[in-house]
Amino acid sequence: MKTKIFYKKKIIRKLKNIKDPRGDLSVGNFIDNIPFRPKRYFIFKISDKTVRGEHAHIKCHQFIICVNGSFKVEIDNTKTKKSIFLNSPKFGCYLPPMVWSKLHSFSKNTIAIVFASHLYNEKDYIRNYKDYVKYKNQRK
Repeated sequence: MKTKIFYKKKIIRKLKNIKDPRGDLSVGNFIDNIPFRPKRYFIFKISDKTVRGEHAHIKCHQFIICVNGSFKVEIDNTKTKKSIFLNSPKFGCYLPPMVWSKLHSFSKNTIAIVFASHLYNEKDYIRNYKDYVKYKNQRK
């Protein structure tokens, strides 16, 4: 998998993977692999054609790891759009603040964990794409 550059930070980050007769072990150190200090995490399990995300955060950074299954992450900063396919705990996807994201095309029984830089705050979310573009343009 090639490293994707979005803004000035790597979006896809390879995590250490150790194989032995007992199975595979994916290992990451927060300080080395995640470009922020996590304050919160959540785990989701998807078994259908659900779409998640479809929002941007004003301040919160996120880091997503696909633990089981697969899905696509579409990211958009109003200038560049990228689609990333996650299907292994060997890679994580970094979402900086003010990036619109949409997660979709989940395989059956997909499980992912998301680390977040901030505690939950509804005021940090922009849930309408037109509002997101307007907010981004006002910040220039």
